[in-house]
Amino acid sequence: MTITFDSGSDAEILDRQHNPYSSTFPSEIITCRFRDGRTLRILCKYSRGCEHNAFGHRGGVGYEASVYQRVLAPLGVSAPKFHGEFTEADTGQPWLAIEFLANAVLADEAADVPSALESAAAWAGRFHALAANVSLDFLNRYDGAYYTQWVSRTSTLAAYWHGRLSWLEQVFRRAPDLLRAIAGLPSTVIHGEFTPHNVLLRGGDVFPVDWESAAIGLAEIDLICLIDKWPSDIASRCERTYAGARFPSGPPSDWTVTLDLARLYWDFRWLGDRPDWTGSEKVGPRFEHLRRTAERLGLL
Repeated sequence: MTITFDSGSDAEILDRQHNPYSSTFPSEIITCRFRDGRTLRILCKYSRGCEHNAFGHRGGVGYEASVYQRVLAPLGVSAPKFHGEFTEADTGQPWLAIEFLANAVLADEAADVPSALESAAAWAGRFHALAANVSLDFLNRYDGAYYTQWVSRTSTLAAYWHGRLSWLEQVFRRAPDLLRAIAGLPSTVIHGEFTPHNVLLRGGDVFPVDWESAAIGLAEIDLICLIDKWPSDIASRCERTYAGARFPSGPPSDWTVTLDLARLYWDFRWLGDRPDWTGSEKVGPRFEHLRRTAERLGLL
């Protein structure tokens, strides 16, 4: 069996292995050999009929391919090399081929996790500064309706918690106005799920992966995704590193408020996604995090 890359080169498939880190979409690691004897390992991600739109939060495999080709490659940031978008002959569905990063580790599995997170924060700050002037129509855009839907979804899914948390109803009433206002703040290209589990490190380089959630939105969302649930000292280090990379002259005076708006969104985004999460007793700390953020923003 052969594969034809975007460059027009044909390669014979020598080996196929399951990718142990497959998540939203199925993927595998393929070893190819070109006619000149060169071998290449690539990671292939497939649609296979999977749909994970998540209420406007994710695109599909074809969408992610466009992000690699039309956003990451032109900006010249460190990212897995894009090898092509293909179409399965029998289904007509897209699949994506990118560089397989051998010997890379996830940020939350690195030998020095705090330093890995700090490196990821620096990458995000530089990326957001570079992407500030990127405007591509194919990217999802977070508008007021997108941000506020997570409040109503959380309210519906949190029936178990309404009677237990007396403050919750007040937050549900007041949060939509603040979240709607986020859409009016400066926006840029964001990863959308910039969690430590979506960041690979190899040597001193950072390689964010799984770009199906990329969008035009509030940049600070990516930073909050990265530092969510980590101890305050680690989070503070990452915030300083991110700000230094993105704002050479220093962050805006109201930046702490912007960070809290991103936290407010991320809490609702997390709580409003899946019923089994929101209704679980284990989610109590997430509601407590939401309460503290709501207090700082004057919602309580």
